[in-house]
Amino acid sequence: MENERVLTGRHFMQGNVACAEGALAAGCSFMAGYPITPASEVSERMASRLPALTDDNGVFIQMEDEISSLAAVVSGNVDGIVLTGGLARDQRVVKEISDRISFLAPVLLFPGENELESLAVSVIEALSGKQDIREYS
Repeated sequence: MENERVLTGRHFMQGNVACAEGALAAGCSFMAGYPITPASEVSERMASRLPALTDDNGVFIQMEDEISSLAAVVSGNVDGIVLTGGLARDQRVVKEISDRISFLAPVLLFPGENELESLAVSVIEALSGKQDIREYS
């Protein structure tokens, strides 16, 4: 039944729909998102399934973008929004973005263009024991 958290029986579905169903089966009761390709099916499925759950715990909120979706997911407790890479060097782009999102949290800039290299070095150092692996919750 479509109003039960876990579907039973055999179902033929796209991968994105299966992703949504997996989240529901795992206990997901809230989604703040918006339909955008290539993952429109996730939002569409959650928008129809969450409110119909018989346990009355399902909530779907359609948002305008990723930033507002994430702000809703963390209940508005946003410490900062980080702009990195070459994007953070473009003053016009930074101003346009800041004008639209700085009400959520301070906009922090970390210009540079070596993110992937830095990530790779950090992973190698962590795996070799030279750097502590930290867990965030």
